[in-house]
Amino acid sequence: MKIKVRTLAAAGACASALALSIAACGSSAAPAPRVTVTETVAVPGPTVTVTAAPAPSPAPSALSYSGYSNWNGPGFALTGGTVTVTYTYSNNSDSNFIADLDANDQGDSQSIANTIGTSGSATTTLYPTEPAGSMYHLSITAQGNWTVKIAQSN
Repeated sequence: MKIKVRTLAAAGACASALALSIAACGSSAAPAPRVTVTETVAVPGPTVTVTAAPAPSPAPSALSYSGYSNWNGPGFALTGGTVTVTYTYSNNSDSNFIADLDANDQGDSQSIANTIGTSGSATTTLYPTEPAGSMYHLSITAQGNWTVKIAQSN
């Protein structure tokens, strides 16, 4: 906000009368009195942009992994809510195919699959117990090829 100060000279009959009364008292003529008027005027100011710290990246709504043999995947945050997992495996030499969704440094371990066979596929729904934002990772035990797709709902 900008403040303007204006100084105006008194004019008209009041100024003349004041000047005459001062002269009549034997004083030398003084300059006309000044009146100060303060006017508040809103003027555009600088544009201020406030940038908040970026929010953590939301967990992807769908993740897809594929590979061969045993694997421990990278951590990712779950959004809370249910998790739907679809998996396939093949060329597994009639061995165990085990897939788990494990909470990093937590006690929650969600079993996706624990089956024996050369190949197979299924879809399952998981109900993780850790709060939204908790980190999980996919753990696979297999002898052959596999694919796992993880979809999160809020």
